[in-house]
Formats: sequence, structure tokens, C-alpha cells
Amino acid sequence: MKKIYLILLCLLSAATSLGQLEPHFTIFMFNKLLYNPAYSGNKEVYSFIADYRDQWKEISGAPKTLSFTADKLIGPEWKYTKFAMGMSASSEHIGVENNTDLKLYGSYHLPLNHEKLIMSFGLSFGGKLYSTNYNELNPYNANDPNLTTDFHNKYLPNAGAGIFLKDANNSKFYVGFSVPNILQNYLNKNSGAKETRGYYLIGGYVIPIVNKATDDGNSDTKLALVPQTILRYIYGGEYQLPFSADFNLSAIFYNRILFGITYRTDESFDFITHIQVLHSVSIGYAHDYMSKALSPYTRGTDEIIVGYDILARKPRFLSPHFMKSF
Repeated sequence: MKKIYLILLCLLSAATSLGQLEPHFTIFMFNKLLYNPAYSGNKEVYSFIADYRDQWKEISGAPKTLSFTADKLIGPEWKYTKFAMGMSASSEHIGVENNTDLKLYGSYHLPLNHEKLIMSFGLSFGGKLYSTNYNELNPYNANDPNLTTDFHNKYLPNAGAGIFLKDANNSKFYVGFSVPNILQNYLNKNSGAKETRGYYLIGGYVIPIVNKATDDGNSDTKLALVPQTILRYIYGGEYQLPFSADFNLSAIFYNRILFGITYRTDESFDFITHIQVLHSVSIGYAHDYMSKALSPYTRGTDEIIVGYDILARKPRFLSPHFMKSF
């Protein structure tokens, strides 16, 4: 029954001639480079992140996504530089489809308001290798012409752009807008199926709750609340997906331990934990509880993220977060 349910979802997707580009990550706040190329270099360290998402467990053919990102500032360690670069590689398996996405990122960082704000502009270039194996399906209509031709590593080039703004001195807030994939490539011209452009707005704000004075006269945050959100709007001209959003509220203890809860509109409630294990190593876990149609068929979604940061330079702007997690 679960396999039949998934096939129906796939057929519905084909009927609308729409292809979603970017996978949804529950731990979006630690994986912003996948959504916004302007984020590259914003942690001011050599940053490496791996993320694995097992979506809709117990449903055969449900999405499984693995991603890897890396980014850094460009230039001498002793001098503030305005340029950054990065890369990402992701692999996603959905039913009979396999997508491998490779991208390069570049960004320019511009200090504003006497260096109290940093605005960055970013571009991404790359493409996707798209493959299908329709022989794995058991369709109602075996002669459906849309299911007779498999694709093997069909290359779909693309480019993206974004802007990102943050409070430089103490990283109290951030906000960003991006279009990760501007081009709308046809997956199958015979059926009209194609990729659809997505628009993303992301933001967060740090609210210190309990501070502790330090020996040097400054203060250390023992507890902070951080509301964060990501808004998605998918529009391709002749068709659009319903607006969706994640609203997250997290509590950070001693700048190292995070617990959070997220509501994804009309879909799930998600629970997040993230720990800075060492000065350069962090690990996080999230679980999604489905709230509507899929809840009888699945135990939810699991996601795990691992980060490794190399402090190759002294950060120009200190952050209340341990190793600039945000």
C-alpha cells in the first residue's frame, strides 16, 4: 500500500509537469550555502558540512539526500578580504529518479555603516546530472509514452544568485534572499516536465536571555533564544507550488548546545538538537513528525549533519555563537 501511495504521488507530480530543484533540509540554519550563494565565507573559517536526510521513512522510494559543502574567504590570513568561494555536491534519490548536483560559489563582502553591517552578494554556477529508470515502475498504463524513455546522466546546467546581510559586530541577526536555480530546464520535453524556479527568503535573530560577566569586562551569553525562518516560493510562469515556510525557535546554552522546534506549514513538526562537540567539530540531528496526509504511512524523517571548521584566520568580527555556527 505504501509503494502504491508513493507511485500515485509520482504520477501527480508528472501530471503537473513540475520538477522541484532544491531538497528541503530541516536543519536549514546550518546549511544555508545550499540555498544562498552569498553565504559563502560568512563564517570566516574553512567550513565543511555534510548532511544526510532520510525522508518519509518506511515508504518505498521516498527521498534520500546526501549533501556536502565547503567554503572559505580568499586572501591572506592577516588581512580582511572581501571575496569568498565555495562548492557543493549533493545526491538525491527519489523513486526512479537520481539527481547529482555540483555547484561552485563566489561572493563579495561589503562592509556597511562603519563596518557594523556586512552585506554579501553571491553567484553560483553548476549543473545537475539527471537519471531515471522507469523499468522499476509498475504503471497502470504500460504504454504511457512518458515512461518509455529513460534518462542517463542528462546534464542540466544552471546558475543562481543571492544577497545576504548580517550584523557584523556580534551577529545578532541575518537575512538573505536568493534564487538558487535561475534556469528552467526541461526534464522531458515530450511530457512538458521541467524544473521550476524557486525564491527563498531566510532570516534569524539572536535574543540574549541570560548573560554572565567575564574577567575582561565583557559578557558571555549563557542562554539565548533564536527565532529563524526560511520562506519558499516556487513559480515557473504557467505553474506554481503552494507557498511553504519553516518557522524555528531554538534555545542556545553556553554558545555550544542548541535545542529547537520547527513548524513546517501544513506538513510537519520538527525537533532539532545541535552540539559543538569540539572547537572545530559540531554535530546535529533532526526528526520530523508528519502532521497530515502522510502520517499513517511513515514514522517521519531523520536528518543528521556534521560540521568541521578550521580557524585559519582570526575572525574579524566575534560572534556570540561558538565558532560562528550561524
